Amino acid sequence: MNVRSAALRPAVSGEGAYPERVPARQGLVDRAAERLAVWMEGLRSARRAGGGDAYRVEVARVAESLRGAPMAETLAILRYRLRRDGYTPTLILDSLAHCSLALESGGLAWPAADAYVAAREQLCGRFVAVADPQVRQASLLLAATSAALAGDPVHLVVRDHGRASEVGRQFLACMGPLPLRVATLAPESDAQARRLAYGADIVCATVQVLGLDYLRDRLQHRARPDELKGAALRLAGDAPRTDRLLLRGLHQAFVEDADLILLDDARLPLVIAVDTEVPGERLLYEQALELARALLPGEHYGFVEGVPALTDAGRERLARLVAPLGGLWSAKSRREELIVIALRALLEFQRDRDYRLIRGRVEFPPPGGQSGEEPSAGDRMLIRLVEVKEGCVLSGQREILGRLSIPGFLGRYLHIAGVAADWGGTASEVRKLYGVAAIRLPAVLPHVPMIPRLFVSAGARQDVVAARAADAVAEERTLLIVLRSPQDAEFWMQTLVDRGLAPAFIRAAAEIPQVLASPRVAIACAGTVVAMAGDCLPDPLDLLIPELPESRRYVDRLSRICGAARVEWLGAADDETFVSAVPAAVAALAASRWDPAGEAPRRFAALVLGYAMRMQE
Repeated sequence: MNVRSAALRPAVSGEGAYPERVPARQGLVDRAAERLAVWMEGLRSARRAGGGDAYRVEVARVAESLRGAPMAETLAILRYRLRRDGYTPTLILDSLAHCSLALESGGLAWPAADAYVAAREQLCGRFVAVADPQVRQASLLLAATSAALAGDPVHLVVRDHGRASEVGRQFLACMGPLPLRVATLAPESDAQARRLAYGADIVCATVQVLGLDYLRDRLQHRARPDELKGAALRLAGDAPRTDRLLLRGLHQAFVEDADLILLDDARLPLVIAVDTEVPGERLLYEQALELARALLPGEHYGFVEGVPALTDAGRERLARLVAPLGGLWSAKSRREELIVIALRALLEFQRDRDYRLIRGRVEFPPPGGQSGEEPSAGDRMLIRLVEVKEGCVLSGQREILGRLSIPGFLGRYLHIAGVAADWGGTASEVRKLYGVAAIRLPAVLPHVPMIPRLFVSAGARQDVVAARAADAVAEERTLLIVLRSPQDAEFWMQTLVDRGLAPAFIRAAAEIPQVLASPRVAIACAGTVVAMAGDCLPDPLDLLIPELPESRRYVDRLSRICGAARVEWLGAADDETFVSAVPAAVAALAASRWDPAGEAPRRFAALVLGYAMRMQE
């Protein structure tokens, strides 16, 4: 449908019951030619990205010519031309004008000029970096709504379900007279509710929800269906497999926070798996439960410290009962151990007290509150016996039915575009993974210079952090120390307290205005910083990251959100992450370059820490 973007993304198959882009194997020359075309298209787009005011004037001129005309008639004509010609410059102007008139009729102001330029580039099949979050949101609204006017379903991809609900409400408030339906897809919805939601013109959902539903459709639709066979099945009264699909194909996707979803989430696979059972295992547990029920309390078993124990009479009765069974039941110690565990499953564990049934599965609380503990062999056997007692499928054995990477899923859309806050030097990765140009508007804020520092040990790094915190207090500046995990944040909090400082610990974004009302040293987790509002932060603010960052994008994003005037990230040569990412030869070279204070030269630190960060990423 998008003539321009389709030319840069070959092997498109949009015909049939399930439109999607089917990637084809390409030779070396073809791949090189494709990447060159995407790169040149990005350069041309970057040159066109200016002139927002002039472009908004063009949209206003087209909107003025539409005033007074019945919108239903002009929309019908626009839809026909979009489906026939694709996103030509004239039709993009026409679509944006209709969206602007719809906003105006709802009492809303027209977006800023840069929002129209960003929307135009998205409709042309490009990812756009926009610094202003309001302009970014407005451009996504204009682009997705304009795309939906063509009649093909639009998927709006967001980071989490809470954000999907919020964006869905915003879109609903902006529809005005446009005959478009907006739906939000909840992860817990059943198949019928999902199918109804996918019938809307614009669907807001996370990439995980969309990707898993696509995998479910692939399981229903393993081979490309034969349309003649489908028509014959309908005449016979049997619905073909395509009528049981959830999605209506992968037509158009617009990605919010594209820098995070496209790259940071690219390592997380989309997987569909089902529980399976080893043949004969369930029969063994059923037999154990029946044998345990045949034993009498007091005569065949008693209790020792609250745990069932077989008596001599119980052992003799059990031997008589299992004589015809053979197999595992012939081993005396194994059968007695299994029967004792079966007695525990019958007598000791009660539903809604020791476990719960949730969607046909037995859910036990984690032992001691530690969800990461691996159950022992006896505990696993006990869990399976309880599952058989409740008539559930045995857990712990899963068969993978479908697996797909996030780039592999998003790359199948016929048209994909989106917005980001900043690419942070990763535009080339987006082009390589998705075959789509990634550009930035001229209004993107410049990067704050980063100061990487490398120390001989974690102790030397702690001394420097404490000194920086003391200097910030003396100079009445705000110093924000950011860590990835709450455990690390607690550690640094205690470290500074032990050195006579009194840092504040920011646990939630709502605490920011009160905590940072006056200059001070504060510690926060990265997730809390991401939720910060820029106008809540004081100026100037120094940002300190006393660990090896996940990536350069991570540092750029934190500095951009905080509006930091100075950013330092500090590594230590004895950090586990540093040791695992840097070869021994590089570590030995670093060991020869420490100054008396235990710090490496700045240029060498930038080189080594940059290499370690790339290896870690």
